[in-house]
Amino acid sequence: MATLKSNALVKVLVPAVLLGAAGVGMRACTSGTPEQTATQQVPLPQLTPEQLRELGIEGDTPQDTLNTLVGKLGEVQRQQGDIMKENLTLKEENRKLQAGNGQVDQRIADAVSEAEDRTQKALAQQKTTLTDQFNAMLSGLAPGGGASSAQAGSGADIPVGLGLEPGHDTDISAGSDGFRWAEPQDVVPADPQQGGQGQPPHFATSFLEDNPLTREKNALERNANHRQGLDNGQDEGPVDPVYTLPENATLVGSRAVTALLGRVPVNNKVTDPYPFKVMIGRDNLTANGIELPEVEGAIVSGTASGDWTLSCVRGSVTSITFVFSDGTVRTLPAPSDRTDNSGGENGGGSGNGGSIGWLSDNSGIPCISGERKSNASSYLPTIGLLALG
Repeated sequence: MATLKSNALVKVLVPAVLLGAAGVGMRACTSGTPEQTATQQVPLPQLTPEQLRELGIEGDTPQDTLNTLVGKLGEVQRQQGDIMKENLTLKEENRKLQAGNGQVDQRIADAVSEAEDRTQKALAQQKTTLTDQFNAMLSGLAPGGGASSAQAGSGADIPVGLGLEPGHDTDISAGSDGFRWAEPQDVVPADPQQGGQGQPPHFATSFLEDNPLTREKNALERNANHRQGLDNGQDEGPVDPVYTLPENATLVGSRAVTALLGRVPVNNKVTDPYPFKVMIGRDNLTANGIELPEVEGAIVSGTASGDWTLSCVRGSVTSITFVFSDGTVRTLPAPSDRTDNSGGENGGGSGNGGSIGWLSDNSGIPCISGERKSNASSYLPTIGLLALG
């Protein structure tokens, strides 16, 4: 009986094919896993310590970082929601404001239209009233005006009590020109026995300045010698002061026009004192702090006396002349009321009858310092020689 023999090549090839198929199958089954693992294990880019500090994840683990990012994302979403709510609120307010503005414009337009209507109605009513009055006046002026003419002629618009009511004009006759002449109550008719026939009547007092009283007054003024040398102030009579310089007023900033020369009093008397003048500007003239209106300045005059011990000069003011913007001048006190003691007691005492003020320097010292001069070197030898001779 024949025996079948196996092929040795088959024994080698079949296991090799099986092993190859098994290897291909295993490779096909495990080919995706390494790629996914490699993708998950890709390292994150390294951050610097400053960047980690800014993000607030310095020293955190990846899980802590993930939690932080999730929290930040939630906070951002909440803020975004709040912003959206605010935007909706602002949109609603804007819509309401736009609607309100439209209503305001409408109300303004209605108010303007109403005011125009009232004005037009008032003008129309006034026009109608004036037209009626004008027509009434025209009807009164027309001949045969009837009731309107009678009312106009009766003087209905004249106040009562003036003697112009109906019945009081019986003595008033109308001329051909339409004017009426009323005889004055003080008229004096011309006397026909004294040649006054055909002469016009005269009055008890003539008009204007041509009358006996004025002529007599002018004659008396021409004959009065005591009035010929006075200024306009006395001619006008007493003057009531309106703006005055109060007593104890201080006129600061005045300027002396003349030098101050003061003789030393002898036995409390100054022989032939030297006068002085001081100019005062309008800015210095005030009454209780109020500038005097229409006054341009003033000139102060007086006399000076000296003090040998203090080496100073005292000034006594005797008069002040005001100059006004219209050229008028007025001197106070008036020449007739002035007490002239310039040749007598101007030096020693403070109770000068003719003094209305005194001078002082910028420091308020009533005696102005100066240079002391003496004529004793020539006066005493002269007296001695006269005594010996």
